Amino acid sequence: MRYILCLGALLWVGLCEATTAKALQLTLTGEQYVGVQSDSATRTELYADLIYKVSERHTLRAVQGVSKLYDVAVIGEPEVQIGDLYLYHYWSPGWEWEGIELSARTSLNLPVSEATRRHGVLTRPSVRVEISRRFVDQRLLVSYRPFFRYSINQFTSTPDGAPLPLWTLGHGLYLEGKLQDKLKLAASYTAGMHHYEQVAAGKQSAGGNYEIDLSVLYQLADTVLLRVGMNQADDFFKEGRFESNL
Repeated sequence: MRYILCLGALLWVGLCEATTAKALQLTLTGEQYVGVQSDSATRTELYADLIYKVSERHTLRAVQGVSKLYDVAVIGEPEVQIGDLYLYHYWSPGWEWEGIELSARTSLNLPVSEATRRHGVLTRPSVRVEISRRFVDQRLLVSYRPFFRYSINQFTSTPDGAPLPLWTLGHGLYLEGKLQDKLKLAASYTAGMHHYEQVAAGKQSAGGNYEIDLSVLYQLADTVLLRVGMNQADDFFKEGRFESNL
């Protein structure tokens, strides 16, 4: 079980007008995670998020993160680590029916981080569909997000013999409520079932996990957003039985 508290701050730097086509926007994010259980690590994460709006329907995005670990799990592993580079493409066809909107996101990660290179994960292409609708005078957003992710692995297992996920099929639910002009509440639930690479020593061919995130967001200034949240994640399969902690 992993249970952490998160303090986040976002700073937008508009390189040009973000509401028009051909717009470029840079977002800098700093987050402090406070572990409150033995299997959750305290760490600091910094992100650079570059967004380029190609047109009204297409948006490109690149995210690069850096982490500062305070409890290194692997001997010899550096405390400051560069995360994987994530590339996104957002597509909004403009379809709407009874207030229901449809959009999609494709993504690809490049193996920049030490953990990804050590495990031999070359890349993880994925696709996610979003079905969204607003309620209560546009103040409540409800979004259902099924997704599929595939892993292209150089090896079948990690260095310690654990099988690597081959593909994941899952879904998520995102809720966002506007309490005041500057204050919002957000909640998300994501669950996925994994199919693993087959290894000689591994008996498990399938598995799954879930993640719950609750956040309070406050717009401190036009370019500054503060976030305080709680995150919990756990596995469905434990010791040969199916378990969900909901």
